[in-house]
Amino acid sequence: MTPDPIKTKPSTGTFIPPLISMMSPTLRSFLWTVFSTPSLMQLLPAVLMLWGTYGMASVIIYTISMDRVRIGREGTDFTLQIVLTHLSGLVIAVGSGKIAQSLGYKGLFQIEVGLSIFVLSIIPFLYKEKES
Repeated sequence: MTPDPIKTKPSTGTFIPPLISMMSPTLRSFLWTVFSTPSLMQLLPAVLMLWGTYGMASVIIYTISMDRVRIGREGTDFTLQIVLTHLSGLVIAVGSGKIAQSLGYKGLFQIEVGLSIFVLSIIPFLYKEKES
């Protein structure tokens, strides 16, 4: 008997490979823009890849958030998690502006690339599948 595809939930790990495959060209394109002066037509694909990666990362964040809720309090937990995610985004935006003002955009991008590589390297250790 095959499991019902509607009732079986994909694991969180199934979302990570598409995100990494989307982040690789995005990372390369932004590294390229850091060390050169791109034209508008060269910058637009990089911006499109950035927003595509952001959209895929949002799906992963929402999926992981729904996996980490208490029974009977799903709405409250999910809302708090998403609000904290968005508020931290505002704080990071302000911090990024301050860094860009101090170090320039080249320094900001280099810090962001370093943080991205660090986060990608620790994801497998942070989100291990639960055994049923």
